[in-house]
Amino acid sequence: MKKQVWKYNLGLLDVAQEINMPIDSKIVHVGVQGDNICLWVEVCPSEDTASKRSFKVFGTGHPISEGIHVGTAIMPPFVWHVYEITE
Repeated sequence: MKKQVWKYNLGLLDVAQEINMPIDSKIVHVGVQGDNICLWVEVCPSEDTASKRSFKVFGTGHPISEGIHVGTAIMPPFVWHVYEITE
């Protein structure tokens, strides 16, 4: 089956958020749609196995405790930075 791009919403929370995605999913964009921070992810929907991945949102100027930067979302007047938490 061909790849597709799926959208996942993230909340503005102070804790890591877990998302189940097909294995080998690739984040292609982080942005805003409406009032939500979203991840657009390239997936292969035929993958039977899901992978649990964790993400955390940090505001500009806030301490970053962990993770790898995957993108930035601008929601005037705020700018949010999304990090993937890996163990």
